[in-house]
Amino acid sequence: MEKCDIKGFKQFPLSLILEELEKASRNFQKYSDCLYKVKDIISSKFEQIKANIQNKTNPEKKRIVDEISSILDFLPKEYEASAKNLIKEIVKSYKENKKDTRGRIDALASNQEISDICKMINSLKKDGSNSDYAYAKNKLRDALYLIKGEINLAMHRKDLDIVFNKARVLKLKENLDSVLKESDGILTEIYDSITKLIKKALNILLNIEHKEDSAEIIEAFKIYSITMDFKIDCEKENMLSNMFGINNTIESMQASIIAFYEKLDNSYMEYKPPKNTIKCSTILNKIKQWDDFLQIFKEYQNHHPRFDILKIRGIRRYADFADDLNQTLYDFYDYILNFRIQNDEIKHPKLLEDRINNIKEKWDQIKSFEGVKIHLNSNIVNLKEIQSDVIKSISDEMYRIVEDASNLIKKDDIRKEDFNQIQIYYNCLTHFEANLSIKGFAFNNTLRMIEDKIYEKTLELKEKAEKGEGASEIVESMIGMKNISNNFSLLKKRLDSILDEFLETFRKKNKTIAVAILEELEKHPSGLGLCIITEHKFFEGVMQRLWLKKTQEHGIDYALEHIQGSNLNIEELNNNYLAYIEKLGEIQKIYLRLTSNEGVNTAIAQIVSEIQVLSKKYTKDCRNPNISLIKTYIPELLAYIAWLWVLLNIKKYNQDVNDEDSQIAFVTPHAIQVLSIFRMLGIGYNENTNPGNNLVQILTGEGKSITLAFLSSILALLGFDINCACYSEHLSKRDSQDFQPLYTALSICSYIKYGTFNQLCEDEINSKGDIREIVLDFIRFGRIPKISYRDNERPKILLIDEVDVFFTKSFYGNIYRPLAKLKDPTISNLTDYIWKYRKTPKLFEWLDSNEYNQCCQKFPGFEFLIEEAVKDMITHVRQFESHGYIVKNDKICYKENDGILSNIVYGYSTLFAYYLENEKGNISQDSLKENIFIGIKCGMFSFAEIPHKYKYIMGVTGTLEDLGDYEKNIIENEYRIKLKTLMPSVFGESNRKFCTNEDIYVENKDNYYNKILEQINIRIEGKKPPCKRAVLVFFEEEAKLIHFYNNSNLKNTDYDIQLMTESLSVEDRGMMIKKATVPNTVSLLTRAYGRGIDFKCYNHEVETNGGVHVIQVFLSENVSEETQIKGRSARQGQEGSYSMILLDDDLEKFQIMKEDIEEMKKNKTGIYESLNSKRNNFNQIKNANESNHVKQSKSFHDETTKFLIWIECRNFKGSKAFLQELNKGPSINLGISKAIVLMDATGSMSHLLQNAKNTVKIMFWRMCAVLSNTGINPECFQLQYCVYRNYSSTEDKILQVSPWTNNPDILERFMANVQPEGGWGNEAIEVGLWHVNNVLKNDTISQVILIGDMPPNTVDDIQEKRGKYISYWNQSKFRAVEHYKQELATIIDKKVPINAFYVKTYAKEAFEEIAALTKGQSGFLDINSISGADRLTDLVSTEILRKVAGEEAVNLYKEMYPPSYT
Repeated sequence: MEKCDIKGFKQFPLSLILEELEKASRNFQKYSDCLYKVKDIISSKFEQIKANIQNKTNPEKKRIVDEISSILDFLPKEYEASAKNLIKEIVKSYKENKKDTRGRIDALASNQEISDICKMINSLKKDGSNSDYAYAKNKLRDALYLIKGEINLAMHRKDLDIVFNKARVLKLKENLDSVLKESDGILTEIYDSITKLIKKALNILLNIEHKEDSAEIIEAFKIYSITMDFKIDCEKENMLSNMFGINNTIESMQASIIAFYEKLDNSYMEYKPPKNTIKCSTILNKIKQWDDFLQIFKEYQNHHPRFDILKIRGIRRYADFADDLNQTLYDFYDYILNFRIQNDEIKHPKLLEDRINNIKEKWDQIKSFEGVKIHLNSNIVNLKEIQSDVIKSISDEMYRIVEDASNLIKKDDIRKEDFNQIQIYYNCLTHFEANLSIKGFAFNNTLRMIEDKIYEKTLELKEKAEKGEGASEIVESMIGMKNISNNFSLLKKRLDSILDEFLETFRKKNKTIAVAILEELEKHPSGLGLCIITEHKFFEGVMQRLWLKKTQEHGIDYALEHIQGSNLNIEELNNNYLAYIEKLGEIQKIYLRLTSNEGVNTAIAQIVSEIQVLSKKYTKDCRNPNISLIKTYIPELLAYIAWLWVLLNIKKYNQDVNDEDSQIAFVTPHAIQVLSIFRMLGIGYNENTNPGNNLVQILTGEGKSITLAFLSSILALLGFDINCACYSEHLSKRDSQDFQPLYTALSICSYIKYGTFNQLCEDEINSKGDIREIVLDFIRFGRIPKISYRDNERPKILLIDEVDVFFTKSFYGNIYRPLAKLKDPTISNLTDYIWKYRKTPKLFEWLDSNEYNQCCQKFPGFEFLIEEAVKDMITHVRQFESHGYIVKNDKICYKENDGILSNIVYGYSTLFAYYLENEKGNISQDSLKENIFIGIKCGMFSFAEIPHKYKYIMGVTGTLEDLGDYEKNIIENEYRIKLKTLMPSVFGESNRKFCTNEDIYVENKDNYYNKILEQINIRIEGKKPPCKRAVLVFFEEEAKLIHFYNNSNLKNTDYDIQLMTESLSVEDRGMMIKKATVPNTVSLLTRAYGRGIDFKCYNHEVETNGGVHVIQVFLSENVSEETQIKGRSARQGQEGSYSMILLDDDLEKFQIMKEDIEEMKKNKTGIYESLNSKRNNFNQIKNANESNHVKQSKSFHDETTKFLIWIECRNFKGSKAFLQELNKGPSINLGISKAIVLMDATGSMSHLLQNAKNTVKIMFWRMCAVLSNTGINPECFQLQYCVYRNYSSTEDKILQVSPWTNNPDILERFMANVQPEGGWGNEAIEVGLWHVNNVLKNDTISQVILIGDMPPNTVDDIQEKRGKYISYWNQSKFRAVEHYKQELATIIDKKVPINAFYVKTYAKEAFEEIAALTKGQSGFLDINSISGADRLTDLVSTEILRKVAGEEAVNLYKEMYPPSYT
């Protein structure tokens, strides 16, 4: 019994046992003990249960109750009550325990202690408390639903703390899954709600660029940051590795935020004052608006390891921009405050102009800060005080200049350096007056102060001369007056008039001393005496006498002995010359007498009458003028014209033929000029020679102008129309004006036209009416005006001045593209629409716009032109900002060669540049309005075809014998100019010293400038020290000239230095040309001054000490240009010398490599011959490729000629079809294939760049033809040409980019302005790749075609090269350019193949690597061969076709256009 539990009592009949033991105990003691023991066991069992009941679980209590209840029937009566009481106690305890359990469950559920509820449920399950277990599960379920509801409510209320506090339940997912199946659905709903919340927030952050409200972004970032904290906490507990599935989105969001702030930074840099203060202020307002979020964003980086910390730390806050703004303003302010005119860097007109333009620019920049002053730190910056300080600083400096200049002018003995300083001061004030307007300060007052002092000094010298008693005293005063005149170009005319007044007065009062003064002037050591004689009409007779003296030293015998030419008949030349001289002598006697008796006007009238009678005799005999029939009239007619010229000069200079003291010398053509005229008119040829097209070489400075003038006069009189074509507009105008009196007297002005090649070609093209106006009338009114024809049209002759210029890129092979400007209010409305909606989808709804339809209604029948123009506009408006332009004088201008031109139109990119700059406030509304038009292309005329329209072509040149085989072949075979004559110099053999083995130096870049300066130092020394010479140094372009001046030690010498570029004013140019031949003067000049400029040397010291020395510091492409530059020294029989200093890097253009140069230097002899040989090879390749371009140009010309015929015939249909085809706009399909052609444009890549320009049209034609044959729209592709150089180039030259286009004209025009220059070992390919990446940010590219001859810069290269100009490049748009492999990363990621073609094997490894990394192809391109143009055409065409249309199109291309090379 002791060993069994209570339920075991059922085994024993306890009542019977106790009853029997009770009975037995009465008799037996042992039974009594047993009875008590049994009772004790029963009692102890109940007591034991009672004692332990509190430690029992309810299921156990229930079991015990059940057990006790089951034995009640077996218990003795005395135990029933105890047992029942025990049951009651247990039941009571059970109920209390159950209540307590439910209470704890309720409390845990109420407190949302989910983890504890789960534990309790597990415990209840383990204990078997089924009802409590079920109750607890229900309560858990209720708690989860409550949490879910609270999360949703908190989300609605944006109470993120509650959301993510409740969301901790997600951490218990595993526990919940084990106790409550329904929890998975609830948790999923909670998880999805939070995921939706965070993704919505991330989406907002991803689109930060398009958000206006920073509060929305801050709220979204708060959601993000709390989510991330929760996410990280979960991940630490080994929960989901990508909770909410947002890892990738997080990285994109981070990139978007960084890009957003970088874009704001870039926009600030783009528009920061003075560029566009209105937009800058808008940007700064936005930066300020987003500054709070940036602070939150940057602070969060400190505890978030996923963020790009370096990039985030680099993002500038609003305060940083304000500081930058303040500093920029103070930089401008300090620049002006530190301006002092005596600084050496501004002692020359070009640099002075640049410096004052900088002052103007800085002043304008300071004023521009008005637009952003709310962003300036007012505690540091007071804009009004700064402006006031600037005005006072400039005013003080200007008045100091006036005072210093006045003190110098007052000096009795004004030295050369004094004049230089006064001139600097004067030029400074002049430039300030012209370029700078400051309210409250009048620069013209200070300028007038100096001018008054100059005039006073000149009048003082005049008075002194008038009072002078001896010739020496008078001459010194005259020299002083001339010295002042020569040093003030803008005052020269007025100052010279004071000297003229003195000379006229002197003529009347002091005739006896005139000869002595003349002698003093001629021998004055300054050379100013000869300058006075040359420039003042008082001494015209003297100049004529001097000229005659020089030109008659070598007469007809010398000329006939040394003349060379085709089919020479010396006897005929001599006989005709003698006939001319005889007739001239007769005329002189007759007309001197007539002039003396009846006056010069009568003599002129009489001789003109004689000439007209003689010319009419010929024209009567020959109604169809022909050169072969006129030569018998020539000697007599030339003699009359020559004497007419004499009479006209007598009249011009008011000379008195009766005055015995007159210095008149009757200037008539010298022997060389007469023979030249004879040869061009068919005299002096052997029998059976058919005279006609003819060229004559007359050396520079020996009278080409008068030769052409007399020749033109003869031909015009005999029935021809003459076009005199010259390369220089300045020289053309000069000659036209000089000989106008002759043409007027002979009544032949209407038959003779002077102009540049381009001007005369345009006249010829528009001879039957202005093609532009004809086209505009056709479009506006639907009619073609009747073409007017001249009655009795005369045969035309083209006279060429300097025939070698005929072959320059601006003429031969060039195309004239007349553009008609169609203007109308409806067009303005249409362009306004395109500009307004340029960045919105509405731009592409133009077909349905009122503006477009109204424009079409205005020009019925020509809607196609409007449609094509709009396509073109849309293409340009999306990319126009990438084309380089300059705003100047309220115009959009472009740098072309060394000039800045405003008459260039770069498609519609120019139009939208006007719109943009108008918005910025840099272009006026009037200027914008003037430049709104639709450009209608009216044709494509080849200049090379124009000469064929002339009956005869004649010309004179100084370099006929220097023409290359290519030029000679064109002259002889294309233009049928078979007859040539080489005239000897009228001054005899040249006195120029040039040794081809000793006077040529090839240097590396480290020694190049030193060698130039060394040669200047050596050559400026005269034969007799301390006498000095003058040195002219010719540079290839202005940029190189300025760079040499700024980076050499030249300005530290005591030489008088002049910088002469095309940008000089006419007045400054004339003044500096005169000063260039003065002793101790060094003139740095651009190549344009090497032709047609007469550097007359009047200085005895220079003339007798070796003359002027010329240094050419570049190798000309053509020998003719080199000859012209040489010809600036040793002119007209004077002494002179020439040398050449070349930079080895520049010679790469001619494929002259470093090893070639070393070989030349080793041989020591034949350097010039080697250079010339390489140059000839270069030209052979260039000319072969150019020939193809000329042929291509002819096809355009022929098509346009048909159009002109249709216009004449009033063929409406044909004319419309032509205009439609010519004005076809690009496709604006956004899905087109785009390719970038990325080319090296350094010095060695000349052939590549020339071929890229020449081949672009044929390339497009071929690709379009192939695509059409394969059934693909030919407008499915666009190209962009990009050229790269290196860090030695400027920001605008290191990378040049064309617009995207499928119009070859645009690419051709772009390439026409790209010149090979620079180079520095490995090249900056990384800059080109950087551009590709920039395009890829907003666009797609199908491929890149890379062409170059050098590998990309290494990391060390970039550091070294940029390091030399570190501040410059850090301020440039290329400041973020990285090593090429880093730039390639994005291109690789975007899957853009780079097809890399190397021109030299040195680049092979790098180019193959680039191609392999981008899955492109690589190969060798033999661009430097005669077939280079064809190879380039085939390469680019096939690569484009391969990408657009596949191998089938490539094979078709090869079939249609088989290569001519192997």
